Amino acid sequence: MNLGTHQISLLLLSRHVRQTLTLSGLALTVGLVSSNAWAVEFSSGALNFSTTTPQSIWSDGDAFLFNYNKFIGVDTGSRSLTVNPGKFSRSGYSVDPYFLFSNDLRTGINVGAKVDGGSVNAALNYSASFSAPDTIIKGQQFNLLGNANLLNSSTFNTQSPNASAWIDGVLDYYAGAYARFDVVQPSILKDHDYRMGNKGYTDNNTSNAPYKTLVNINYTPEIASFNRDNSGVFRVLGIDQGLEYSVGATTISVGPDWSVNANGVVSGGTLHGSDTGTLLTAEMDVDQLILAGNPALGTGVGFDWGLVDFNIGYELIDITAGLQMGLQQDFSLQSNLMVDLIFSDWVDLEGIGLTQSFSGLLSDLPPITLLSDLVEVTPTYWVDATFANDSKLVFDAIFGVDMLDFYINANYDFGLATGGYNRSSNPAYSNDQTLPLFDIGIFNNQFALNGFERVQGSAFTLAAVPVPPAFWMMLSGCAALAGISKRRRVS
Repeated sequence: MNLGTHQISLLLLSRHVRQTLTLSGLALTVGLVSSNAWAVEFSSGALNFSTTTPQSIWSDGDAFLFNYNKFIGVDTGSRSLTVNPGKFSRSGYSVDPYFLFSNDLRTGINVGAKVDGGSVNAALNYSASFSAPDTIIKGQQFNLLGNANLLNSSTFNTQSPNASAWIDGVLDYYAGAYARFDVVQPSILKDHDYRMGNKGYTDNNTSNAPYKTLVNINYTPEIASFNRDNSGVFRVLGIDQGLEYSVGATTISVGPDWSVNANGVVSGGTLHGSDTGTLLTAEMDVDQLILAGNPALGTGVGFDWGLVDFNIGYELIDITAGLQMGLQQDFSLQSNLMVDLIFSDWVDLEGIGLTQSFSGLLSDLPPITLLSDLVEVTPTYWVDATFANDSKLVFDAIFGVDMLDFYINANYDFGLATGGYNRSSNPAYSNDQTLPLFDIGIFNNQFALNGFERVQGSAFTLAAVPVPPAFWMMLSGCAALAGISKRRRVS
């Protein structure tokens, strides 16, 4: 087959165009791929979320808290008495006296009670940022990546369920007085205004100035209380009665360490915390039970003669055994950083469509397509948190042995001369052990932890560029090549 000069030139031109388009397409592809490099980052810095109110450790919602405070007695309020006998005059000399008395009495008892159902407060700290391609093509889909990291400074603390009650005596009494003497003397002498207190000069200016205080009593003694200020003790008239009962050789004590307050720390992206409190202890003096009070293994004597106080005793062996019941609570808090995005213009989100907002997990943003040149993005952050509470009763065996113990206390007080000798209990051998026995689960649940405030983040702008000129060059070349191929077929 012989080709003419015109056909050969046309064939060479066709090959040249195909090569040019191939290279252009390859360059465009490389350019589009390189445009997806993650070169632009928008950082929100540290984000701090805290519960605004204590949350329950048993279910979602605010913690239960009951406060009761009631006064029972007499409250007279402020009472006043005015005495103004009138002016006394004699030989150009006059005295105008004025007296004002005030008192306020409040006496009785004050009854209070407080019940705390158990609460948790949390502080979650995150660092967050967005990553976008260094080149965003208008109308072309790209990934906007959200990054969130829980910081080790995050924590939570729990308050154990608690109850307390108290009765206080109340005696508040105030008495004050004001006296004024307006003295007018003969003209050769000066007039005088003698006052006690800071009231005004005239009878019409006595309403708001203070009195001269005569008596001011503010006395609120504690009559009785139970676990006041989480002390774990029972007091009557200020004397610690404790919560301990003895039956023979067995002693049963309640508390006092029943509070279970845990602090959560970050571990593996989750916060964990636990604590154990003692609810009840039953302890038996084994050697006393066996010997039925026989002093062979140990005894003590004491004398108090007023000026001289003497105590002496010994223990060859002292064996105790018993059972201890406690409350153990294990807590964990898991959280995810969420975001609400507001776009200044319409965008196309994969799976959602045209929209100007998005709400969801920060690290799970769908691919996005910009439909305009500039889009401002305003983020608002919040946390989706889950709290778990695993509570159980734990039972432990306790065992102790003390051997060869001797003590002596001798003290004297003769007024000007005091002193003595004290050798406190200090056994030669002592061994105390606590052995875990078993536990009983009483509560195990996880629920949403609410009460966190939302945090407004810094806005950022996504800028798109038009479709590259190389793309239009490739389309034009394809059209030209199509025309050349058609003419070849015609020839």
